[in-house]
Amino acid sequence: MTQTHAPPTDAAKAFEQAVETFEQAVKTGCKIQEQAVEQFTDFAERLGSPVDWQKRAQKSFDAAVPAFQKSFDEAMAVMNANAKASLDLLGKAFDTARCDSTAAAQDKMRDMWELALKSVRENTRALVQANTRIVESWTALAHTAQKTNGKTKSGG
Repeated sequence: MTQTHAPPTDAAKAFEQAVETFEQAVKTGCKIQEQAVEQFTDFAERLGSPVDWQKRAQKSFDAAVPAFQKSFDEAMAVMNANAKASLDLLGKAFDTARCDSTAAAQDKMRDMWELALKSVRENTRALVQANTRIVESWTALAHTAQKTNGKTKSGG
């Protein structure tokens, strides 16, 4: 007796498609893993040795600390100036309450508002300057890091 193969059924076709799909998924997964390893290897090569990386990180840190200290000192100076201006405003407010005439009270009130507006202008100017210096510092650090990484990548 000879056996004849029956034509594939829908279930057999579905099973074959499932096997092909699974095989393709395995191949794709392997390719993704290969690419991930290549990317990680490239990244590790750009970092250089741990000693090189530590030196670059220390250099960046050493450059960043003075900039952060300067920003902190400037922020403290602005806060001190704000505290002094607030006390001056409070003094002007009490002076206004002690005036004997309406005209004198109006003059004191005008002085108080002028001092308040001057304080707002100075705070705004100080904040703009501080933010500008912060952006400049971060930009300089980014350029330094980029140059350092470029030298490592090209081997120079």
